[in-house]
Amino acid sequence: RLCEIGGISPETAYLYWNMGNGMLLVVAPEAAEATVQQLAQSGYQAQVAGYLTAEAGVTLRVAAGELKYA
Repeated sequence: RLCEIGGISPETAYLYWNMGNGMLLVVAPEAAEATVQQLAQSGYQAQVAGYLTAEAGVTLRVAAGELKYA
């Protein structure tokens, strides 16, 4: 709603604001699901946010669509 009121594009919002992510853990792909489960058992909300690739830049897939940053 803040983006709508301020006329801020999703690309700008995700570039400069936290957008709800409190902390990011980087783990091996094979450890991702177990890490999410352990965090949930400890009372934390967790999910897999993405993965690393050899491709340059960052691509976010969010409700607003696919956002690409160089």
